[in-house]
Amino acid sequence: PACAGECIAHPNTGGCSASDDTCLCKNSVFVQSTFQCIESTCQGADLANAIQTFKNICAAVVRLH
Repeated sequence: PACAGECIAHPNTGGCSASDDTCLCKNSVFVQSTFQCIESTCQGADLANAIQTFKNICAAVVRLH
């Protein structure tokens, strides 16, 4: 959802390279700050959609590596 755009565009990478998806998805600082950002910018169905999309992306990345 568009409401999560800023959270994805300017994440707290927690020390990982912004292009290192595996590091990001295993990094608690990145995961927690992204969830907090999404929760503060999205509401209702968009909030549920954004959280599920983020979980799905990280689940796929971690499974592949």
